[in-house]
Amino acid sequence: MKKYIAVAALIAAGSAFANAADEIVYTPLENGEWVSSSNHSDRHSTVPNPTISDGAYSWATNWGQGYSTWDGLDLVLDSSDDYVSFSYTITTGNTNDGVMTLALVGTDMAIVTGFSYKGAIKYAVTTDNVAKDQYTFAPEASWGTVLSGTAMNSGTSGNTSYAIAGTVSWDESLSNFVLDLSLGGAVVAENIKLGETIDFSKLVISTDGGPQGPSYATLSDLTIKANSPVPEPSAFGMLAGVSALALVALRRRRTKKA
Repeated sequence: MKKYIAVAALIAAGSAFANAADEIVYTPLENGEWVSSSNHSDRHSTVPNPTISDGAYSWATNWGQGYSTWDGLDLVLDSSDDYVSFSYTITTGNTNDGVMTLALVGTDMAIVTGFSYKGAIKYAVTTDNVAKDQYTFAPEASWGTVLSGTAMNSGTSGNTSYAIAGTVSWDESLSNFVLDLSLGGAVVAENIKLGETIDFSKLVISTDGGPQGPSYATLSDLTIKANSPVPEPSAFGMLAGVSALALVALRRRRTKKA
């Protein structure tokens, strides 16, 4: 009798295993391997390079146009249970005359948030030039992928922090993955349609230091979360588990007889 109860418990456990999902958490500025490059002009006395320390990213060179890429994402959203969320903080330097954007980049799309040149915090969902590794919102910029963007607030100030967060999840009523965005904890955009299947393969931080003296914009507290559906156990796997349990029970029975 105990043997059958144990088998039933195994089957029940297998069912729970099939419906479970594990959340993956990425903290790229703490343990990610970033590849950086610059797009400096004659205005630069040195080739700029970013500083990544204590979970914060900055590009501490005047007029230091450049970008850094992290290829640690391998996320495909094709189920209504799939989702990706991101959050980070941008802190402007002693002026806000610079660029700091974060892009989640996939095969056919990039989601870009951040600010450019004394402007507002903006966002854009773009399918243009997603292979490029630089993103800025300012129309006067002559580098990278220039986006118009949609304002999330009225503007930025120097030495000020802005908390940005977004979630990509399935919307049943739209039969689409949608993007929701918040700034400082307040929702600023909802239900931006993205498609029925999307993927994300990398992150790109784009920046321009500007003539900001000793203080520059930084990006910190960067966290990416995604679900990873646990695959349902196969019939063979379930049978193997039942068989193994039966063998254990049989061995115990023989041991008692001996």
